[in-house]
Parts: sequence; C-alpha cells; structure tokens
Amino acid sequence: EGGRETYTIGVHDDPDVVAIMADHNKCSGRCPKGKGLLGVLLSHEYLNAHEHLTDEQVTEYAIERASVYYGDIVGDVEVTSCERWHESVPAMQLGRFRRMADYHRNLDRTARVQLAGDFDRIPGMNGALMSGREAAARLVAAHPARGAGTETARAGVA
Repeated sequence: EGGRETYTIGVHDDPDVVAIMADHNKCSGRCPKGKGLLGVLLSHEYLNAHEHLTDEQVTEYAIERASVYYGDIVGDVEVTSCERWHESVPAMQLGRFRRMADYHRNLDRTARVQLAGDFDRIPGMNGALMSGREAAARLVAAHPARGAGTETARAGVA
C-alpha cells in the first residue's frame, strides 16, 4: 500500500494509454495491505478502433500496458473490471487548451495564494488532486519559512 509518491502516470510515449492511476496511493485503506489498485485509462482512439474486442481482451491489454510501468503484474492480478464509457470524457470548449496553457505560462508562482482545482486541466478528480499538490509545492517553494513544519513540508512536497 502506498510506496510510490505518484497517483497518476501520464503516459506520453504510448498512443493507446492516456494514464495509469495508482489508486491505492490516493488514501489509505483503498485496498488490503501489500496490494495495489491500478486504473488504466485507454485512449478514445484505441477503444473505438477495438470496440469489437471482449471486455476480457481489453482488460488483458490494459494489464499488459500497466506491466510496462509496474513490472510484470499479470500473475498478481486478482480482480478486474472493464468499464466502457463512450461519453465519459468532458466536452471542452474550443480554445480551452490555449487558455490552460496561458494560465500556466502567466502563473505567479511566488504569490501567497495559489488556486487549485480542475479548471486548469481536463476536468476530473485526478486533475484536481494533482492541481492541489502542485499549488502546495509552489507555496512551499516560494515561502519555505511559512511551510516549515507543516504537514505538506514534512510530506516532502517540493
């Protein structure tokens, strides 16, 4: 349980995988001690092109892709679930990615107030979580004396 600092691995070199979420790292108690809980988000393009595959075949592929980043996990998998949500990706307005890039480019990393949420990335719980961690890291980096002794500073967010 835990053991890795990251919650989400953004997969940039695999066109079929958007992200692999280490859901067991989000909070304690999400799975039994010594076990892990991974979520593999396959790309819209992959799923559309392979819609004819069974859930078992898609799951086997997802486990294979996760094994690239977590080692051979095939023999350790105990339970799987395959969810196909054809309309699960939030619709985003034209220009949203440009506005997000502008926001990050113009961000005052030294400000005493840092905003967090899913407004500056693709909306969702994981995005909001990562945004909060990034905002906390900016505060600790810009104001180390204020961050010293806080739970965030002790956790090694920097």
